[in-house]
Amino acid sequence: MKIKAYRNQNISAMARIGWIPSNSINSIEVYVHTDDSGMIPHFHVRKYSKNGHPEWETCIKFDSAEYYLHGRYKDRLPKGVAYEMNKMFKEVNPKRRGLTFWQSAIDDWNNNNSSIQLDQNLEQPDYCELQ
Repeated sequence: MKIKAYRNQNISAMARIGWIPSNSINSIEVYVHTDDSGMIPHFHVRKYSKNGHPEWETCIKFDSAEYYLHGRYKDRLPKGVAYEMNKMFKEVNPKRRGLTFWQSAIDDWNNNNSSIQLDQNLEQPDYCELQ
């Protein structure tokens, strides 16, 4: 199977959750790394610049409204993005048969990272309270 890169990015090691806003494919991407060796369940959020490279990128924990800053992932969300992300996570993911984007994100982590599994019923934190 041939993997097509989006905007010059290697997507073979990621599972895309969705886009912010959810009706866009040109703005802010939310995804999990596959086979993440870390022991802290988290997802990535990044915005692409016009040249196809990330303008900024950060990581956020699943189980609390906290950043998980590590390696090259040290950015913070710009104003308003956390609100839009909360909104997107609560919407039904049209590609996942009735699951919300939040439920899809949990499934994506659990299906691609076997060290630490998330509870399927994990409640979504209020990411507007990110610390």
